[in-house]
Amino acid sequence: MDLESLFSKAVNEESYRQKFLDTLMAKGVPDYIRDIRYETNSIQKNVGTDLESVILMTTVVSRLSNLHIKGTKSKIVVYPESFDLKKWPHKNPDDFLSTLEDHEYFHAKESYENPKSIRLSCWKHWELNLLDWKYRFLMVSPEDYIVSLNVLSNYYKEFKMAIELRACNNQLESLPKRKCSLEFALHLMLKKSELDPETSFDIKNNGYDIKYGP
Repeated sequence: MDLESLFSKAVNEESYRQKFLDTLMAKGVPDYIRDIRYETNSIQKNVGTDLESVILMTTVVSRLSNLHIKGTKSKIVVYPESFDLKKWPHKNPDDFLSTLEDHEYFHAKESYENPKSIRLSCWKHWELNLLDWKYRFLMVSPEDYIVSLNVLSNYYKEFKMAIELRACNNQLESLPKRKCSLEFALHLMLKKSELDPETSFDIKNNGYDIKYGP
């Protein structure tokens, strides 16, 4: 069967979804991909738009990347919403592959080649623990604690948003090679605008031309 038929079967038969992912693995994946696994349990998020209220896929990087060790492989986890064509963004195989290969693979590649760009240093994690310890033992005032906590929290948030923005940009740049649906292109545009409200860009693909700018 061709890819479209295999994807359609995975959409209609949950029991086939891991086999579908195994087929993609068998066709060849980059060196930085260790495995692609289907997870039957969804993960809900409490932030973002309705389209972002669940996670379609996620990249699980090696723990060694926390030490900024290069050359580690990642596992991609795919959730049920990736195959729900009625409710969530994916409408065809190219939409699915855009998320898998142009977004999640991109995270895995960054972890493989430059883990500093995708994982905070151990010192940053220890810095937050140290702040909590100082507050518990009255070595810092409540006011200073809140200020420092906000600074660290904003740093973490901006760091994570930068990671997602780079992957989203890669998806948009890769759209011309795919036949993604209009709905999915609009989903990417919305995601891009949330991550970078000041951005301007054009999307030309599959017979449509979308322009966006502040």
